[in-house]
Amino acid sequence: MSERETYSYTVLRYVHDVMTGEFVNVGVVVHATSGLKSKFRSTYGRVSNLFPGLDEKAFKEALRAVHIAIEKLEKGEKTSGLFQSSPDAMAFARKALVADDSSFQWSPSGSGVTRDAGATLDQLYERFVTRHEKHGVRRRDDADVWRPIREKLEELNVADKFQERTFRGAVDEITLEHAWKNGKWHAIHAVSLDLADAEGVRTKAHRIRGHLDSVADGMTDDLALNLVLGQPTSPDLLGAYNAARKILENARFSPTIVDEDSASDLVARLADEILAHEARVTD
Repeated sequence: MSERETYSYTVLRYVHDVMTGEFVNVGVVVHATSGLKSKFRSTYGRVSNLFPGLDEKAFKEALRAVHIAIEKLEKGEKTSGLFQSSPDAMAFARKALVADDSSFQWSPSGSGVTRDAGATLDQLYERFVTRHEKHGVRRRDDADVWRPIREKLEELNVADKFQERTFRGAVDEITLEHAWKNGKWHAIHAVSLDLADAEGVRTKAHRIRGHLDSVADGMTDDLALNLVLGQPTSPDLLGAYNAARKILENARFSPTIVDEDSASDLVARLADEILAHEARVTD
């Protein structure tokens, strides 16, 4: 029977949207006294399904670079004695990818005891990377939620009235792509909460609220913000969606929260306001 040994691990995350913190796990690195082991995603269908706007070429190249760097550490340091002197997988992971603000990030490390580090790596990979994989399920991103809004704006001939605008507070800023000014600024922002689990739904809502709250401090622009929310595909996540809705309702700016099914009514109201404003200006 093999001897028990301690191990530590870290998970590689691809963070698609740094502002909202949306991410998917794409690899695992395990360190034990017997050696360094790793496993990374070799197919990309789920990542593309989760994030339809993904630059697949750049994603694959970046992930491959991390994989190669870890493999070099596995091969080059087996006999160096560093495995015994460095108990944390993170120490090796950061040799391959330093901590910065890039799209690839290491999770906090975990640890345990095992008799088979290779089997443990497979178990961790299944747990963190492939367990929630559902072939054929395509989750919608913010662009998907925005698409019917844009089509309605075009139908009402007001799409060109909206512009990108950066709102700045004392210490932070946010750029909204669809803003229009009528005395004060009005903006529509689409938010997809069509995520894989309840934690992801709530986490995205908290991150958006935190960003809005930090921008609001010291901001001089008067902003009426409309957030159009895309619901999760899974009915099991309706409770998390409703919780996220309340989180966002209480953000600074007191945003108007609109379910995507009601977005056409919002667009029609704003279109009426835009056309009425232009009529007054031209009179």
